[in-house]
Amino acid sequence: MLVIPGGGYSFVSEREGEPIALYYLAQGFVCATLYYSILKPYPTQLIEAMLALKYLKEHSKEYYIRKDKIASIGFSAGGHLAGLLSTIKEDESSLIEGNTYRPDLTIMAYPVISSEEGITHEDTIKSINMEKKREKVSIDKRIDDKTPPMFIWHTKNDDLVPYENSILLRNTLSKNGIESELILFENGRHGLSTSDYNTILLDEINDVTKEVSKWKDLSLEFLRENGFTAK
Repeated sequence: MLVIPGGGYSFVSEREGEPIALYYLAQGFVCATLYYSILKPYPTQLIEAMLALKYLKEHSKEYYIRKDKIASIGFSAGGHLAGLLSTIKEDESSLIEGNTYRPDLTIMAYPVISSEEGITHEDTIKSINMEKKREKVSIDKRIDDKTPPMFIWHTKNDDLVPYENSILLRNTLSKNGIESELILFENGRHGLSTSDYNTILLDEINDVTKEVSKWKDLSLEFLRENGFTAK
């Protein structure tokens, strides 16, 4: 599992890194967390994500990884980066010599998908200097028949990244015949990560966060249904 934290490309959220890796580690996954460069123009972070995935693929025997079962999980802007990595285009593939890799499955947590004004998270797009080339980094415009299966979750009252991003992603995947599952929670703020005491304050734990925390087990079911099991 390649874990890609969020942070609007202006910082890397520690809450969406190691705690996520530890959850999936406990489920039998080998986990790696990507701490990518911040406030650098596209395609800097994409190159780093490509290098990380390439490393895991090519060192699979060393780390006891099933080479054909490497998933990625991205949060917010990290979801955007996971989306770029899952929809590599020909001109981007050549950025890394000999690169032909995409994740075999991707989990998207409250992701930035569209780059269109009014639905995107503007700071994310500005941080990678793509205001004038928005369509190139709009994940919904990049989906093709090589896009891996995706598990997506979002909260409807997310006040930073509108949940319409996830609906757009799910609809586009369906139109292209890509397997996907979308879980929408009625309540919950942006950036809940694991939605438990590992990533939020104890006095924030309530019925809302407990409900949202179900995404972890639901994602695990989706992974298992797609053959991601420890051997």
